[in-house]
Amino acid sequence: MILNYYHFSQLKKWVAFMGGFIPVNIVTQYHKNKSNDYYVNNIMTFDTETTTVFNYGEKWDRYYYEKDIKNYKNSDDKNLVDYNDLEKHTLVYLWTFTLYSEKWDITFYGRTNIDFYDFIMELKNILENQERKNLKMIIYVHNLGFDFTNSLQNIFTFEKVFARKPHKPMYCDTMDNITFRCSYMLTNSSLRNLTKDNIKYKKKIDFDDYLKVRTPKSNIEDVLEYAVLDTLSLAESLQKELDFYKNIYKIPLTSTGKLRREVKEYNKNNTLALSRDKTCFCTDVNFLKILLKTFQGGDTHANIQYVNIECNNVDSFDIKSSYPAQMILQKYPCTPFHFEKSENYLDYINNENFCSIGLYSFSGIKFNGIIPYLKSSKSEILQGKVRYDNGRIWSCDYCEFYLTDIDYELVMKSYKIDKIECKELYVAQKDYLTDTERFFILENYEKKTKLKGLEDRKEDYMRSKNNINSEFGRNVQKPFEQEIIYDNNLGWIVEELTDEKIEKILKDKKGKEHHTMYARGIYITAYARKELYNGIDFFGKNNHIYNDTDSCKGFLTSEILEKFKNRNNEIVEKIKTVCTSQKMIEMCMPKDIKGNVHILGTWDYETENDTYKRFKTFGSKKYIYEDSTGLNVTVSGLSKHSVNKLKFDDIKIGTLFNSQISGRSIAVYQEEQPIAIIDGYVSTQKYSLSIVPTTYNLGLTDEFSEIIYEIQHCI
Repeated sequence: MILNYYHFSQLKKWVAFMGGFIPVNIVTQYHKNKSNDYYVNNIMTFDTETTTVFNYGEKWDRYYYEKDIKNYKNSDDKNLVDYNDLEKHTLVYLWTFTLYSEKWDITFYGRTNIDFYDFIMELKNILENQERKNLKMIIYVHNLGFDFTNSLQNIFTFEKVFARKPHKPMYCDTMDNITFRCSYMLTNSSLRNLTKDNIKYKKKIDFDDYLKVRTPKSNIEDVLEYAVLDTLSLAESLQKELDFYKNIYKIPLTSTGKLRREVKEYNKNNTLALSRDKTCFCTDVNFLKILLKTFQGGDTHANIQYVNIECNNVDSFDIKSSYPAQMILQKYPCTPFHFEKSENYLDYINNENFCSIGLYSFSGIKFNGIIPYLKSSKSEILQGKVRYDNGRIWSCDYCEFYLTDIDYELVMKSYKIDKIECKELYVAQKDYLTDTERFFILENYEKKTKLKGLEDRKEDYMRSKNNINSEFGRNVQKPFEQEIIYDNNLGWIVEELTDEKIEKILKDKKGKEHHTMYARGIYITAYARKELYNGIDFFGKNNHIYNDTDSCKGFLTSEILEKFKNRNNEIVEKIKTVCTSQKMIEMCMPKDIKGNVHILGTWDYETENDTYKRFKTFGSKKYIYEDSTGLNVTVSGLSKHSVNKLKFDDIKIGTLFNSQISGRSIAVYQEEQPIAIIDGYVSTQKYSLSIVPTTYNLGLTDEFSEIIYEIQHCI
């Protein structure tokens, strides 16, 4: 592998070497008012490497694990420091920029932000003189938020910055006709994962000591090739997007945006689907707020009687493509919701033709199932004495929730309730998605299954896999977002989003963009939770241990296994019933390259050949297990990389995982960071984002510990 890279000062010499002409492609974006734009139609990528230092008083220096007081409990060692209290300074010490085409590529590097500004403006000037046009340039950055703060914000003035959260821009337009876009938003993948199947360039494994102090004056022989490959490998991956969309300005901003375009093209003659989406797009602010309150995501929880207890020989079952399966097999709202008499709510529970959303009040509610269902975070009212099971309602004197009819059924299975009242009720007709919509989902499911493992079809496999994931995201995307404004002088501003502004946003979007009915997304997850609870019920109260969005884990018996097999037979029969053609049925049951059938929505016996020998859960999103591959750690708060430094018995309640093992960090933004003198180099970088290592303490709340003790000791 030969890497072509030069110091940025060699730009003109390189152009001369090319014969005085840079062989870029220029495309025209035509506008109705004839104010056409001209784009450099080549992939360009940018990345930086940074150093973070701390003011120890006598000098600015790196972070040291052994000096961090958070790594030592109750220590009075005066040599330890609290890094939260120390001044921080982050600076760019290296940047790389790649200009890419399938026939050639070139990468330049420099050491400071000012160097990059001078370089990119010189490159733009050369290209504009060459093409005799004012050109627009789109440059991709993987994790734009980081480089926006540490680099771009320090050197550019922006015409527009688009972001959904402060410090998290999706793109930014400079006053110089240069646009920086976030490639992570486009691909929804880490750079290492994104580039692993590249033919020419792949991301290198991170260099060992990223905490080492480096400045623009430091020797960079140990990091230069690593940095060059970051932008080169990203460019090679993004070339696939340019090949697909042809014109760089047509590449969507996000993975969901990519799917939205494909669905729109696929559905262009599907008048029923288009009519439904247009008619059902909600412009009523008050009802939209109800929909947002009703939405729940995946259900992740632990059976309290097994929390913090080691379990042996545990098995796991997964639902094959849970969300896509529900979109094929279930009925969804197909008309706008209308107000209905609340006393009639039972007529719309388990109704074949109608679905409902209601505001329900529960008096004297007490958990009486396997997993408590109601999440306190989704409650409208909680009154009187309330007890919680890791964020779920264990018991409550009085509470109110917005629930779908599906959620209502699951609440009835989970609790004993003294009194129920429906205070508001909204009803809509329901029907299956159209065949065109379902064929789009099934074509991607079929491709994902058939192409997995085929070396020459990796790109098609990844596109199908991403389409499957993004189709759900498209259906649950909120039709409005908080207004985030970046002002060149004032920085980030979060605008108040009033009802009037929301209403205007909704009316502007109705009929102009292809948006699905948000309520459809609410029901996708509700149906998925219902199927998940089938698995929980199969294991039963004494055998179920843990569940997440599409899987259940527990102690398996022959009777439980038979229940899963019977359920799979039922799902197969439902596929045959709800699918309108033999072709659709066959697409629900594709074969992989080994000839194995993968039936959509069925329960897969994940541990059939490799049972978890040891398993322990500490609550929601916190579990560990050992199988034939060794230790596997899924603990929210612990890095996946920490598993290499831990053993099963090292992970227990009350353990403080130091900052070296935890892999956790905190982000510190500064708009006027102090000047730092580092090994004689004076850094005056103004804006910065410092990533500071931190610890993780695996613990339980007092209330959760109390209720665990009661259940496990039968008090």
